[in-house]
Parts: sequence; structure tokens; C-alpha cells
Amino acid sequence: ISFKKSVLYFSKVANVTGYQIKYSRTKNGKGKTITTKSCRKNMKPYHLKGIYYIKIRAYKKIEGTTIYGAWTITKKKF
Repeated sequence: ISFKKSVLYFSKVANVTGYQIKYSRTKNGKGKTITTKSCRKNMKPYHLKGIYYIKIRAYKKIEGTTIYGAWTITKKKF
């Protein structure tokens, strides 16, 4: 996971449907989850104020069932 201005970048995983990005103000707190299909997500300006903890996982839909990968290690964004 890397950041440049308000854009979040992460590595591509082969043969997946999309990615879930979870961000929170606290490291182990409940946060908001957004989904994307690309390895680049433009975060809105209000997401960038203060410290946020971000983690990502990939998912794949197979015959109506969604299979999720493991969450990445939580990264801290200032």
C-alpha cells in the first residue's frame, strides 16, 4: 500500500473480481469499507484529514458465492 497525495495504490492480484478497502480512525476500530475493481483508488479529501488506518483484501465471485482473501497488514496514513 502506498500513497501519493490523495491516491491509494496497491499491488494487483491475478484472477480477482475486485478489492475491498477498509479505513478507520483507530487501528482496531470499526471503519468504513469501500469496494473497487482497480489497484488505484482516489480518496476524497475528507478521508485524508488526520490519521487513518487502512487495510485491503481481494475478493472473487464464483457462481453467486463471494470468496474473500485475507486482510493486509494495517498501514497508517497521516
